[in-house]
Amino acid sequence: MLTSEQVEQRRREVIQAIVQEHITTGLPVGSQRISQEWSGRILPMSPATVRHVMAELEEAGYLTQPHTSAGRLPTDQAYRVYVEEIRKSAPPSSSIKLKKLISQKLNLPALEGAEKSGEKLSRLLSRVSHNVGMALGPRQSENLLEHVKLVKLPDKRILAVIVSKPDLVENRGIRVDDEMSQVDLDRAADYLNAHFKGWALSAVRVEMERRLRQERLHYQKLKRQLTLLVREGILPAEAAWEIPQVFVDGMANLLDRVEFRDLARAKDLLEKLEQKEILVKILTACMQSPGVPVHVVIGEENRDREMKGCTIVMAPLLAGDRVLGALGVLGPTRMEYERAITAVQYTAQLVSRSLANN
Repeated sequence: MLTSEQVEQRRREVIQAIVQEHITTGLPVGSQRISQEWSGRILPMSPATVRHVMAELEEAGYLTQPHTSAGRLPTDQAYRVYVEEIRKSAPPSSSIKLKKLISQKLNLPALEGAEKSGEKLSRLLSRVSHNVGMALGPRQSENLLEHVKLVKLPDKRILAVIVSKPDLVENRGIRVDDEMSQVDLDRAADYLNAHFKGWALSAVRVEMERRLRQERLHYQKLKRQLTLLVREGILPAEAAWEIPQVFVDGMANLLDRVEFRDLARAKDLLEKLEQKEILVKILTACMQSPGVPVHVVIGEENRDREMKGCTIVMAPLLAGDRVLGALGVLGPTRMEYERAITAVQYTAQLVSRSLANN
């Protein structure tokens, strides 16, 4: 006579077996297949016992049957049980090879620049997971100012080079009404670098405007120049920094999956992904929960209709306590979860470690 704990363990192991079998074959799974292929890896069960457990799981909402003569398919609930068991179990030996591959391809010392980094990370995750790879950069407003250089150009134009952490160099061209010499611009840049290095960019403009209104700078000419530069856009309004960059690679991988052979459905999903707003929203939610190393959103857990048949695996990018972005993989609910979770979590760990050391 099995204890209630053993009964529950048997149910979990049958779910694990059915989900893994379905991920591998893409077909409904029958009790005979589970009894033959998974005996020894789960509690000993006869085919009749497997059928009984599968019937219970179907009634409980973990399995569904396409038609009476077919085997069963896992539901989103079953995938959730499968994922939580993966989290608790030791990594498979295949993850060692995957981590080695990621380390080789990532080449962290050469990972420089927000745009190049985002493109490289999304492409890497797409290729190692065979799904859609995603990378969300930080809002510019959260970057920390490192250095400002102002260069005089012809026709009362100025080039502002703004260097900020973690890895952004932005060139902004502005036009001013008053003529400024290079000496004037160097003095203004020196003031910004001396007073605002290490400040979040979102705070620099606000504080600059406050100081220019309330403080008596030693040089009134410098005050006029700084006021003009701020007004003309050397530091853009905060709203311009609030939209993070999102990088996506491998959307064509979805078209290779049997789940998206329905062209109308695939078209709706691809159009949604091309707009990118939905991915920004999803990855931003991941950034807001940095205490969770890997987020997995399965099927119906997605709020958007077009995403109901998809799973998203995400992890935040951290530099110490600061959240600087997120990585993710998107694919059908029938994805290789162990591979996707390992790829996303390990890549995020490597990049976060690099960001923290910069």
